[in-house]
Amino acid sequence: MKVWIVSTKNFKGKTCIHGITEEGKNVRLLDENGMYPLPDRHSYVPGEIYEMLLRDPVDGGDPFWENKCVVSQKWSGYECNLRQFLLNRVKIERGGLDTLFGGCLRRSEAVNTPYIPHGEGRRYKSMLYWMVDIPLYKKENPDKKEFYPGLTSYVYKEPWGEDVWFLDAPSYTSGTSGFSAPLRSFPKGPYCI
Repeated sequence: MKVWIVSTKNFKGKTCIHGITEEGKNVRLLDENGMYPLPDRHSYVPGEIYEMLLRDPVDGGDPFWENKCVVSQKWSGYECNLRQFLLNRVKIERGGLDTLFGGCLRRSEAVNTPYIPHGEGRRYKSMLYWMVDIPLYKKENPDKKEFYPGLTSYVYKEPWGEDVWFLDAPSYTSGTSGFSAPLRSFPKGPYCI
């Protein structure tokens, strides 16, 4: 099947690679053994297109049902305008943080992190595209792109414009990454388009 690479992010010594199939399904790409690839073991770039043979992980991908193991792949080309491609093919979520993932984000007071409670998240996708209703960069320093506290561990910035962002669901049990400020502290504003 054809897969477009939409996002890559290195974290905690591994790489999270996200794609979208020609049927419009989100996939989180794992190696053949069902593990997240190491940063030096992959060369995926957002916008690349691959022909891939994918299979479900042995554990079924729980809790992330979009997880797929790459059995084989062949580079097929490059999508020159990934942003427009996504706007034409995927549902873009709009609104504030409280509406994302079906409104089931919860916040742990203990670690000040958003998460989707185990069980609730199964009703919703664990990946989405978001048309932000506020700028996610701080404006105090125009020379440096600086996120609001904690956003870098939750939001994936890719080269398709500052108004469309890719989000990967936070842990189904409260984890150690996420927003370092309460969700309610982010102001709401007009949509970017």
